[in-house]
Amino acid sequence: MNAFEMILVLSMVMTGFLFARFLGVFWSSRIFEFIGFALGCSLPVLILWFVNKVATKWHEFHPLRPPCRKNGCSSTDYELIECLRTGSSVYRCKCGKKYLQDEKSFAELLEDGTVHPYMRKNGLFGRWERVK
Repeated sequence: MNAFEMILVLSMVMTGFLFARFLGVFWSSRIFEFIGFALGCSLPVLILWFVNKVATKWHEFHPLRPPCRKNGCSSTDYELIECLRTGSSVYRCKCGKKYLQDEKSFAELLEDGTVHPYMRKNGLFGRWERVK
């Protein structure tokens, strides 16, 4: 069992105990203690499920890399080729085109070594937009 699983199990038991104690004292019935324990144990799992759904939706609308110029490759179809000392990375899409990515821009690397700007991240939400 890794640390994350242990923390999850401990939080399930603790919230189950607290809910059982609260409902058992509030309604002074043994059945409400069992109901409170079940609700309390399921609460951390529901919170993790919700956070996972939010993170998945965030990455759908804010991918790490934009689609390639031919629109044939998505954000996950890139292969990391090289990490440069400047903090930039060189990627190759499934179409064979090479791209240079730094913190806020994504540029195409042409055969002769020139860099052609392609997309950049806009201000607040960091969505990819084409460079004009």
